[in-house]
Amino acid sequence: MIGPHKAAARDRLDEAAWNEEWERGRSMTLDQVVDYALDGVAEHAKGQRRHGKVDSVATVRGACGATTWPTVG
Repeated sequence: MIGPHKAAARDRLDEAAWNEEWERGRSMTLDQVVDYALDGVAEHAKGQRRHGKVDSVATVRGACGATTWPTVG
């Protein structure tokens, strides 16, 4: 399931950049990973809001079970 996504990401980076990003990801705590993922959800929601599809980022974060609310600019 993750294989195609991993392969697509790896194809976009040279070996050094891939290794650097891979290690950065591996060194993240669970809280950091969740915040990183929710930031991606928030960015997507901002795009949806621009098109009238979501009433707020908080709605999306609440649906994901977020307990912390990083600032979304």
